[in-house]
Amino acid sequence: MNRTALVLALAVAAAFSWAPLALLFAHVEPRHAFECIDARGLALLGRSALLAGASALLALLVGLPLAWILIRTDVPGARVLRPLCATPLLVPPLLYAIAWT
Repeated sequence: MNRTALVLALAVAAAFSWAPLALLFAHVEPRHAFECIDARGLALLGRSALLAGASALLALLVGLPLAWILIRTDVPGARVLRPLCATPLLVPPLLYAIAWT
């Protein structure tokens, strides 16, 4: 891949992802910036980080052995199982949210 194209793509992605946050923080006065941080907010942030870490660890513990088994061994039905392992990536997050509720 062309290095210039890669740098340009990363710059465009960064501009579109960071620009709304920069505009949001431009409208917040510095004296009000720390009013959002309280004990409840920090507790919720900690729980969110714990849930994200636990789900990433669980995905790693399940996915890594499954990938190794499907790629390195001669499992019957591996041609069918390989594409099926990617199907959760195709489900929209809204359906997960609806199923969760």
